This record gives sequence, structure tokens and C-alpha cells, in this order.
Amino acid sequence: VFHHPGASDRAAGGLAILSRYKVENIELVDIVKEVDGSVFPAVRCDVCVPTAEGAQVLHVANVHLRPPVNLDGSAWLDTARLTEPIRVREVKFLLGSSDSSRLDIIAGDFNEGESTGSIAYLRRLGYQ
Repeated sequence: VFHHPGASDRAAGGLAILSRYKVENIELVDIVKEVDGSVFPAVRCDVCVPTAEGAQVLHVANVHLRPPVNLDGSAWLDTARLTEPIRVREVKFLLGSSDSSRLDIIAGDFNEGESTGSIAYLRRLGYQ
């Protein structure tokens, strides 16, 4: 599953989910239209993993959350702190818009450290 920036997208970005197993229900989640300050979409899909009992469906999302820079590309000492709430809103939107009760795997570029913003929020929800 690949999403490359189009003519109306920012030049940077792009998302991919690679799987050895069947991928279904591929959806481009346009976080940009829903979260003020967001600059990249997300990709959500189901991966059908074979098991001894048949198959298990994993609900997977790949994100590229708001980089810690201003929209003009500049960055100041407080830019990471000022853009952190945007990343949290992006993750909350993604989880709230999910058809499944919970995404099993959320991967990608979170653009922050291990204990800040969106990652801290996801850890509080039980993600590791």
C-alpha cells in the first residue's frame, strides 16, 4: 500500500504499508481536512494474518504526524512544543474515525520523542 504526495499535497511525505499477507480495506484518512494544522494524511487497512486456527485480521494504520516546524518550514526553540497538541489531535481523530473499536498497530513517523504528546497519549491507551 503506497500513498505518494500528489500535485495538491506538500512536496515532502508519503506513506507505505508493506505486508507478506493479504491487505484489505485500504483507506486514505484525510486528517488534513479534519485537524487544523495537520499536513499529511494517514493510511489505514486490514492485514489478514494466517494462524493455526484460520486467519486473524489486524487493523493497521500508518501515520506521518505534523513535523515540529512551522508551516513555512521555519523552526524556533518552541516550535516542537507548539506543534505537539496538533499531533495529539491527529492521533485522537484517527482513533475516533476508526471503524474498528481499536487499531491493533499504529506505525509511522510520529515526529516526537518516546514520552511526549501523541506517543504518551497512545501509551495511556495501552499501546506499546
